[in-house]
Amino acid sequence: LEDLNLSHNLIEKIENLEKNWKLRDLNLAENRIRRIEGLDHLKFLEKLNLNSNFVETIPQTIGRITNLRFLRISKNQLSNPDDITNLRSLPKLTNVNIFGNPLCENFDYGMSLVFHCKTLQFLDGKHVSNEMRTRSRETYGSPEKRQARSKSPKGAGKFTTPRSASQGRSKVSPSPTSGRRK
Repeated sequence: LEDLNLSHNLIEKIENLEKNWKLRDLNLAENRIRRIEGLDHLKFLEKLNLNSNFVETIPQTIGRITNLRFLRISKNQLSNPDDITNLRSLPKLTNVNIFGNPLCENFDYGMSLVFHCKTLQFLDGKHVSNEMRTRSRETYGSPEKRQARSKSPKGAGKFTTPRSASQGRSKVSPSPTSGRRK
């Protein structure tokens, strides 16, 4: 089994995938997942879709999925900007969709992702340009710049998602007991 679609199944925990170690594409979108776990053994996994869940953090262990190229984790509950640095240990990551998370509202997540993920080619459906790479190095390149950046007002120089990616999206404050999202 290489492709597995478990979207729209009210799944709350990622588990029992040990025998599916050859998976390349795993779709867990539109569930009730809070934690990214139980994926460490999926060494061939290239595409992971966790859109529209309740994921609160990106763990350091995500780096064990060394073949991951596409990560879709939009419309979750990610709020800690430090989680972005955990993606830098993914050597093949080229495409990330992360819009619609609380951390995207008051943090320059785009520049941080471009800086930390050197192989990134697309962010929230937008091509990562050489200009973005240069700006991310200027913003996050040295300890002095990072310190000065942390003292600047929230949202200064903020990366914006393309209109097509963010248009028509409603903000949802999900809870495990609330109904399904539309």
